[in-house]
Amino acid sequence: MKIKCDYCGNTYEDTLEKCPSCGGPNPSHKNDNRPKTIEELKIWYQERNLPAPEVTRFFIGTDYRQPKAFGIYKDDQGDFVVYKNKADGSRAIRYKGKGKKIELKTTFDPKNATNKEVTYKCSNKKIATIDKNGNVKGKTKGKVTITAITKDGKKTAKCTVIVK
Repeated sequence: MKIKCDYCGNTYEDTLEKCPSCGGPNPSHKNDNRPKTIEELKIWYQERNLPAPEVTRFFIGTDYRQPKAFGIYKDDQGDFVVYKNKADGSRAIRYKGKGKKIELKTTFDPKNATNKEVTYKCSNKKIATIDKNGNVKGKTKGKVTITAITKDGKKTAKCTVIVK
């Protein structure tokens, strides 16, 4: 099946990891080579010959304060800040934090269990969240209990996560 590249508009086979025209990632492929730092994001952006910030209004690593712009930078406390500057000059902070997450590894006993599907629940979503894959993301300081529940509801496991 052919898909359309989100970056250049080219169509290519969905089995490819990236677009052969521009190198843009295929969103249906898991990409463990995603940029994890501001510097890696700058390199990723440059390698794809994407337009300059003055054209896109997307600023990487810069706390740009002019209207109609958005970007990401790391502040003096080491927090990542994702922002959007509105036309009237006001600013909306879309995210501020360390950007760290942990992945819970679910194990089964017996190891050859036939049903290994679980759902996760977090005791306080204001402190942390957990996605369907077991990735926990801290939001604010505190302590939560993460519960894994088997699909049939017969077994549960709990762990405590402390967000600092």
